[in-house]
Amino acid sequence: MIISEDILTTNSPNNLEFLSQVAEEVTPEEYGELHKLETTMLHMMEQEGGVGLAAPQVGLSKRVFIMQPTNGFTLFMANPVITKSSVMRMKFKEGCLSIPNKQVTTNRSRQVTIDYIDSFGKEQTIRLGGRDAIVAQHEIDHLDGILMTKYKR
Repeated sequence: MIISEDILTTNSPNNLEFLSQVAEEVTPEEYGELHKLETTMLHMMEQEGGVGLAAPQVGLSKRVFIMQPTNGFTLFMANPVITKSSVMRMKFKEGCLSIPNKQVTTNRSRQVTIDYIDSFGKEQTIRLGGRDAIVAQHEIDHLDGILMTKYKR
């Protein structure tokens, strides 16, 4: 899987078009490449000071993201699917590495349960709450071609 050396920003019309597309599922044949992708994306995310990064943000149209939960461990998800979300909502001021110097207040589910494939190709389920749930929903939005500016009021 080849990715960009830089994070794509919405400053370019071509990037905006790419970031607005729904990403493709990771196939079982690609599972062997996930660990290397995790390492590369983690380095890019940390270099930019982010807490989450989706594959489309680095020029790869795949349903993959990485995040830094509040517990300090790295969480890498391929083909994530939110299977449950709480009706309780949480307002949160979000930023995005692809939309520099902009913040938007969103109102997202306070808790989510997500089924996904980890970087070793294994099926996993995780329940996230608070800021971690917000970050995961933000990154899954990227995989669906949705930018945080959609939530601007």
